[in-house]
Amino acid sequence: MQERAIQSWTQLQPRPEIILLGTEEGVARFAQAAGLRHVGAIQRNEYGTPLASSVFTSGQRAASGSIACYINADIVLLQDFADAIDAITTALPGRRFLALGGRWNLPEGQAWDPDDRSWPSSLCRRLQRDGWFDDSIAMDYFVFPKEIDWQIPPFALGRRYWDSWLPWKARSMRIPVIDVTRAVTAVHVEHGYDHVAGWKRALAPEVEANRRLLGFWRRYTIEDSTDELIDSILRRRTGLRRWTVPWLRRFERMTVHYLRDAGIPGLHPVYRGLRTLKHAGRPSRSGQQDARGQSSG
Repeated sequence: MQERAIQSWTQLQPRPEIILLGTEEGVARFAQAAGLRHVGAIQRNEYGTPLASSVFTSGQRAASGSIACYINADIVLLQDFADAIDAITTALPGRRFLALGGRWNLPEGQAWDPDDRSWPSSLCRRLQRDGWFDDSIAMDYFVFPKEIDWQIPPFALGRRYWDSWLPWKARSMRIPVIDVTRAVTAVHVEHGYDHVAGWKRALAPEVEANRRLLGFWRRYTIEDSTDELIDSILRRRTGLRRWTVPWLRRFERMTVHYLRDAGIPGLHPVYRGLRTLKHAGRPSRSGQQDARGQSSG
């Protein structure tokens, strides 16, 4: 699945410089076979998980271009990704920015067939048939000028919460945060964590450490973007909703934590009731429509 995703990056035009980071099994072998660069020296925490700070620093140091992109190795990209970044750098020549966006999900299985020359169209048709937009707060890619020093805390990569820190940091540095969700088709194939024995219990300490590093009021999401890319045009987000909704969501997440996770006696039934009300009437995944319509092909 990861090899298919990375192969989709190699087909972007102009072709980006691709750097694979880490010493996990198969990374160096695949990088050599595909003619990609490989950086193995990544700092890790006591559980052996790569640190986001080390991945970004090492990647930015190794990159030869002026624009850097962090992306998870299981995200398939289409040409609209390269087109979106080109539109941003054209609109903001020489300026700092942070571009991010949401993703589309597909059930487990092969996302695309490398022998199919029309695989982008086939993938979009499959998205319309079987896919759904991920309405969680996960962010799988970040694009920014390479010279930005983010000074990321020692978050465990691939665990919850760490990705929310970057939009907060960009906003605190007065760097525009650009939502490219409506311009980019980023596809994630669902998977579990079966490769981690007892993963729920095993990952809990790292998740909690990330949450403490982040804090509730710095848990920024795509909704905290200052701008949006639509039809290759940057549009400033304005209005009361831009300011109120993100803060209400942060308050909601803090409340949910104390009702569900903090173990305060008697509050769990209250959380279950609120959650039932929140999801009442929400359409099922199969009933959700592709917001892109025919344009996604």
